[in-house]
Amino acid sequence: EISFAQTSRFQFGQFRFHQNSALSQFVSVAFSHATRDEEWRFLEEAEFPFQVIPHSADLHVAGGQLKFYVYYVSRYGCPGLSMTENAAAVAEVARVDASCSTFSLVHSSLTMLTIALCGSEAQKRKYLPFLAQMKTIACWALTEPDDGTDGSSLRTTASQVEGGWILDGQN
Repeated sequence: EISFAQTSRFQFGQFRFHQNSALSQFVSVAFSHATRDEEWRFLEEAEFPFQVIPHSADLHVAGGQLKFYVYYVSRYGCPGLSMTENAAAVAEVARVDASCSTFSLVHSSLTMLTIALCGSEAQKRKYLPFLAQMKTIACWALTEPDDGTDGSSLRTTASQVEGGWILDGQN
């Protein structure tokens, strides 16, 4: 039986970053192992493979690119990868499963980067370390039924209440 991770269906092998082969190989092997047993089930059932989150945390690449945007990024627990190292890690995850690569990019590049660039110092200290360790999983909501991806037209609101938040909208 051939596993999804071993096929060349998407032919990403040609895009391996040779100058970062140790990182590429580490990410590829670890991520392939994380998805190996469940890969067809989550693909066929259109489910997210939650079992990859602990393995992703072990890779310590979440928020890898933030060093270029935030001075002293290590105090937030981010690995401080070069752009090439970060791209190599994302490419290796994509070689195994593109949807997991999208998850990684949303988690690190959209959410963590937004907090790093626009958040207060208190927000950075509160969220970035947990996001870097993947103890907190990030999401990004942009679409609504009537407005598509027009972010300026979002009507969804988040109101803080005792014990959490109330989200009101149709995301």
